[in-house]
Amino acid sequence: MRLSRSSGPSVQDEILAILAEGPSYGYEIIKHLENGRGEIRLNTVYRWLSEMENRHLVESELCSGSSGPSRRVYRLAVRGRRRVRGLFKNAVSLVLQLYDEYRYYSMGGLAAILDGSEVEYSGGKILLSGVPRLIERDLELARFLVSRSDKGQIRTVGDSTVLAGSGINYHVHDGTLCDISAPSRYFQEVWICGVPRLEILNTALPEVKRVLSVGGTMRVVSSRVCFDEPTEYRLDDFLIMSAIHLFPSLGIVDAKTLLSEIEAVFANCSGQEIFQGVGLFRGEKTK
Repeated sequence: MRLSRSSGPSVQDEILAILAEGPSYGYEIIKHLENGRGEIRLNTVYRWLSEMENRHLVESELCSGSSGPSRRVYRLAVRGRRRVRGLFKNAVSLVLQLYDEYRYYSMGGLAAILDGSEVEYSGGKILLSGVPRLIERDLELARFLVSRSDKGQIRTVGDSTVLAGSGINYHVHDGTLCDISAPSRYFQEVWICGVPRLEILNTALPEVKRVLSVGGTMRVVSSRVCFDEPTEYRLDDFLIMSAIHLFPSLGIVDAKTLLSEIEAVFANCSGQEIFQGVGLFRGEKTK
């Protein structure tokens, strides 16, 4: 089998991954690429390497061979290292999404768990927001909240496109969690699906407190919270810790850090793992 030119970009990413393990030369790179593929033309690989060098993804130098002619050795350039880091981030993000779906499926329904977790009933106005947006699996929570809200309707802020056509009765408020278009002391409950980045959370929590009535409750439900330091070398622990320390933009946070941020703004705060890796955090506005 021979690779076509159109497959070049994806194979070039594979070459970057090979070079991330250390410098290499043309024939050695081909051996890695041919594993499971079949024959690859040497001049095709060198053409890709030349293109990658022109784009400053790799750099090369001519090195003397130990028992033969000199050969050109390739290594990652700074831009190539950034590209590999981005590829790793995308891979971690995709696996985490699949893992999230698996956990929500495994727990057999968020509403049933919330019913059994002593979530008090307010009967007032409820605001729901998703980070970065509400998604398909948040529909179950939305229906749960409708059943316990004022006039069987929830309010939302941020991207709530997923609710359209769902049959859920909702009203959209302009703005974001950091700037909610609603009067002060307007809601009895605010629910957040997911965790904003900490720099956004520092602005969002005071704004959420502003729109809550006295005695009102803010809750965060997220499957991207790490409750304990890993004690075993498991793949899920590796992915979560990698996301926390290497890719904070993926939204994985340490439970203690999140609870500390909530305690700085609200009273009577708590956090619990309602299912493996799924956290429920709360804070109350007392004055």
